[in-house]
Amino acid sequence: MLCKYYSQMLSISLTLALVVATTFATDRPIIGILSLERANEVRKGLHVSYIAASYVKTVEASGARVVPIALGKEQDYYEDLMSKINGVVFPGGGVYFTDPKGYGEAGLRIYNIAKKMNDEGDHFPLMGICLGYEFLMFAASGTYDILTPCSALDPLPLNFLQAYNQSKLFSNFPEDIIDILATLPVTVNHHRKCVTIEKLKTFDLDKEWTVMTTNNDSTGIEFVSSSESLFYPFAGVQFHPEKNPYEWKASQNYPHSKEAVLSSRYFLDWIVDQARLNNHSFPSLEEENQALIYNYSPVFIGQIGGYYEQIYRFVYVK
Repeated sequence: MLCKYYSQMLSISLTLALVVATTFATDRPIIGILSLERANEVRKGLHVSYIAASYVKTVEASGARVVPIALGKEQDYYEDLMSKINGVVFPGGGVYFTDPKGYGEAGLRIYNIAKKMNDEGDHFPLMGICLGYEFLMFAASGTYDILTPCSALDPLPLNFLQAYNQSKLFSNFPEDIIDILATLPVTVNHHRKCVTIEKLKTFDLDKEWTVMTTNNDSTGIEFVSSSESLFYPFAGVQFHPEKNPYEWKASQNYPHSKEAVLSSRYFLDWIVDQARLNNHSFPSLEEENQALIYNYSPVFIGQIGGYYEQIYRFVYVK
């Protein structure tokens, strides 16, 4: 009996090991974060891009490392980098997607490369946050007309639609976290454009993207606050999960409660989990080390009234 018991346990252990081995292709995921042009510095002729440090910290808290993605590069730069990293985050901020050599141009290259990778069986996730979510919709529709003017500047609870139950994004959210998100104003909103369900239908994106949650802005406009692609590991949220734990500007109404911080963590957990499903890696440890965000030092701009607490600044060729 004892031998039979241990034999069964060994079989179960081997089965679980096989499942884990076939599910996760890497346990060293690296997420690329696309940098954004700083409009005020670009107007002065300074070709500078940045990444808010809060995005880096949030990705790291979910168990991945970060590589900054430069602007103004040619196609081969993005193809090469994406073959070595495991996923990309499009962060929030304020830019025009049609500016040459900027966030929009680089983002479209990344979006199309990621689609091609997935079409060829190479699992590669994308996640958009606030502006980044708007960008995903811009890229999917091919037009700025997908966006609607709106005004949402306060923390809100999410209005969950029935589709969330079957979604990839919310699949690993415990019920107590769903309850927090549904009942407490913990999602940070800071946007003046949004995507509506009506616009998704107008551009036939309702056939390609599933809406999991909505919210209403200060004028009553219902907007999409989270959705995901039906065909690709792409997802986006209109709110800012990175601000709850890492942004502290006193004039902003950011919730920092235990519930707000706890619930925000799960959104970036999603892309890190998805990133573990491909085996992309740098060819050498030396090249990997040279690419990581650790080579740059964040600048504390909160003390001079900056919108963010800290940012990473990069000089790029335009």
